[in-house]
Amino acid sequence: MIRYEDLTICDNFLFQKVMKNKRLCKRTLELLLGIRIRYIKYPEEEKVINVRIDSKSVRLDVYVDDADGTVYNLEMQTVKDMEELVRRTRYYHSLIDIDLLEKGQDYSALNNVYVIFICNFGIFSGDLHKYTFVKTCMENPSLMLGDGTVTMFLSTKGTANDIPLPLKHFLDYVDGQPPADDFIREIDNEVMMAKRREDWRREYMTLNILIAREKKKSEEQGRVIGRNEGIAIGRTEGLAEATMNSIRAVMQSLNYSAEKAMETLNIPKSEYGRYMQLL
Repeated sequence: MIRYEDLTICDNFLFQKVMKNKRLCKRTLELLLGIRIRYIKYPEEEKVINVRIDSKSVRLDVYVDDADGTVYNLEMQTVKDMEELVRRTRYYHSLIDIDLLEKGQDYSALNNVYVIFICNFGIFSGDLHKYTFVKTCMENPSLMLGDGTVTMFLSTKGTANDIPLPLKHFLDYVDGQPPADDFIREIDNEVMMAKRREDWRREYMTLNILIAREKKKSEEQGRVIGRNEGIAIGRTEGLAEATMNSIRAVMQSLNYSAEKAMETLNIPKSEYGRYMQLL
C-alpha cells in the first residue's frame, strides 16, 4: 500500500479528490480539449452506473457535464493494457448512453459524450501525446458520422511537438515533474491540501484495509480448501474460489467494476478472462 502522504495526482483516489474542485476540473477539461466551457456541474458526488442487477457496475472517476449538456468522463490510467483500455472506453460510452436516455425518450435526446483517459505510459506505439477518436466513413474519411461520441487518450510519454505548452506542462506534472506554470502550481497546491484532509486519509486507509483483508481472506480460504482436498487441483480450485469471493466483496463494497476490482487486488491481467467467466 502506498502511504497516503506519498500519493500523487496519478493515483485514482487523489485524482478524484482534486477534481472535486470545480474550477480546477473545468480548467483541466479546457486544457485537455482545447475548448472553452462556460461552467460544469457534478450530477452526483460519485457516479456509479449499474444498468441491471446482474450486469457489471462502473464507478466513474470524474463525471461532469457542462452548460450545453455535454458529458465528460475523465479517468487516470496507470496500468498498461491498451486492448483492455480501448474496449473499456466502448463499454463506458454504452453505459453512459443508457444511463442518460430516459425511458421513452427519442435517441436524438442523447447528450454528446467525451470519454478521456490520461495514461502515464506510452500508447498506440506512437510518439504523440494526444489521440482523439471520432467515427468516420472508411470509404470517405472526410465524412463524419456525428453520433456525438468522442474518445480521447493522452500520454505523459509522448515526444512529438503536437500539443500546446500548457497541456505539456500538465502531462509532465502527471508524469512526476515539478509544476511549470501557475495553473499546475494550483493543482499541486490542491494535491497538498488533499493530503492534509484527515477525513480523506481515513477514507483511503479504510479502502486499503478492506483490500488487504480481502486478499488475506482469499489466501486463507485457498489454503484451507486446498488442504482439505489434499491435492494440487484442490488448492488451485480453492484459491480460485477464494479469489472470486474477494473480487465480489470489493465490487460490492466499493461499487467497482470487475476489472477495477481485479486491478485493485493485484490479480494478473492474464487471469482476468478466467474470473470474468465465473462472475
